[in-house]
Amino acid sequence: MSNAKNLAWKPVKLNFLAFSIMVGLSATCSVNAAQVSGVVTISIDNAALTPIFLANNPGYTAWSLNGFYDCSQQKIRVGYGSTLTIPNSTETQNLKFPVNSNTTKITVETEGKYKEPRQIQATTMDASNTSVGQIGLCGALRYISTIPSKNPNTGVITYSDTYLSSADFRLQKYKGVWNLASDDFGFGVNTFYQLTNVQESLNAKGELLLSGDLIFGDVETSILIQKTNWGGFVGALKAGKEHVVVGHLSLEPSTATPTPTITITPTVTPTATTTPSVTPTPTVTTTPTVTPTPAVTTTPIAIPPATVPTLSIAPATSAAPGTLMTLTFQQTQGLTYTLCYGGASGQYTAGCQTISPPFEFVLPEKTNIYGAVKASNGQIESAYSNELHIQAIDQTATYDAKQNLVIPSVKAFGKRYKVILQNNGGYIFKLEQSEELK
Repeated sequence: MSNAKNLAWKPVKLNFLAFSIMVGLSATCSVNAAQVSGVVTISIDNAALTPIFLANNPGYTAWSLNGFYDCSQQKIRVGYGSTLTIPNSTETQNLKFPVNSNTTKITVETEGKYKEPRQIQATTMDASNTSVGQIGLCGALRYISTIPSKNPNTGVITYSDTYLSSADFRLQKYKGVWNLASDDFGFGVNTFYQLTNVQESLNAKGELLLSGDLIFGDVETSILIQKTNWGGFVGALKAGKEHVVVGHLSLEPSTATPTPTITITPTVTPTATTTPSVTPTPTVTTTPTVTPTPAVTTTPIAIPPATVPTLSIAPATSAAPGTLMTLTFQQTQGLTYTLCYGGASGQYTAGCQTISPPFEFVLPEKTNIYGAVKASNGQIESAYSNELHIQAIDQTATYDAKQNLVIPSVKAFGKRYKVILQNNGGYIFKLEQSEELK
């Protein structure tokens, strides 16, 4: 009788072991197919940026990182142009960008009068396959420079701050190259930096470890909405500095979270006439927390690129003092245009003013200036347009075939006229004809 009882217990132990193995296999699969998580740390070397920016923006002070916005400022409009918003920090080293947990992009309207949307990037990359998906990061950066401006009347040079901002980053491989792309309302989605000297691995828990140096990188392997990356915007490509190391990035997992404990209690009911049965009852001692995804309440506002305008002027050949001049160019909605001018070709240091086409002005006497127009989308300025040389030509009165005196331009009562005086003999003249100059 006692032998029969021992035989009856053997399948009970085997069934319990099989259930334990199934639980273990299920837990192993969930670790191997893990969404990337953790914290990205970024450090920027302002000293490395200086020669890149100064080479392409003479007269500017060097661009430098001076603002970091953390996750608490996701509804803040990051400063650009001449706009100042206060960042969390002006540090440049060991800036923390937590990996976003949302799996779809979230649009958040910023506070204040401008209401430009911030794009909270999704994380869709699995740690076991980094060739697809992306890693969304929480945070933003702001760079600063100062632009000189000379008063044409006093000659005094003043400086005003201008900003470049990059926000709502995502890490993503494109053509095998790690790209740190920003999704901001100035440029849309464009590669901000690329990673070089990359080290990529998984830890014992199957979590992604990543590190690399930051460079502006090549356009061919960049994520682009426009025709170039940030290296093109700031002049790094033109200067041949796209592979200069300007910072460092690393991704490490967050502090480990304890695995939920599963307790299995077998219930044994032996009898003399039947085989005992075991009913394992799992008890889960932790409850997962579900965070709802915020609803999208705004539509992203597209900001056009600051394309270089093409100028034309009428009269196009020559003009006398007092002539009404009309400057025209194709205007793009959302851009502002600035006319700058000076006394020599390419040297527009006498002054600048904001204009809209058609821009009309009366040609002053003794005018001899060079001018060009640049466009701005509020975040970055275009190069100058084609140059115009505007000169007032003093025309000398002449005699026609009848010895009448022809005066090409004369000012009277605030207007300009072309006048013909009839020669009555002995060079005594009377007015024969006058024509107002437009």
